[in-house]
Amino acid sequence: LTSNGPSAAPSWTSSGTFKTSASAPHTPAAGETLIRAHGLGFVPTSCQLVFECVVADAGYAVGERVYPTGVWNGTSTFLLGMYSDATNCYIKCSPSVYVFIVNKTTGNAVTPTANAWKYYFAGLQ
Repeated sequence: LTSNGPSAAPSWTSSGTFKTSASAPHTPAAGETLIRAHGLGFVPTSCQLVFECVVADAGYAVGERVYPTGVWNGTSTFLLGMYSDATNCYIKCSPSVYVFIVNKTTGNAVTPTANAWKYYFAGLQ
């Protein structure tokens, strides 16, 4: 966003490169390491995990996307730990922690149904 002065409308310009890499339909399991190539050719400034619904689940329709912000072990919530290098973005799920989404209808934390979702890592520079 660029200011064009007090009497002019601001202008929007792209500030970086954004690429995504999608998995086949898959739901991450406890203890799993998620690895996806980001395609940027350098270490991204940040990575984002995105789930896309491919079979209606948890109140979501096919094509809707969810941006998980935590993981759940049945008792406690933890932040996602993601890291990247010049080739891949990674998430390591501990043996007792799995990624969850929020049910769109009830607001409750739920485990995504196996193979109802595919995940993307979006790398940004």
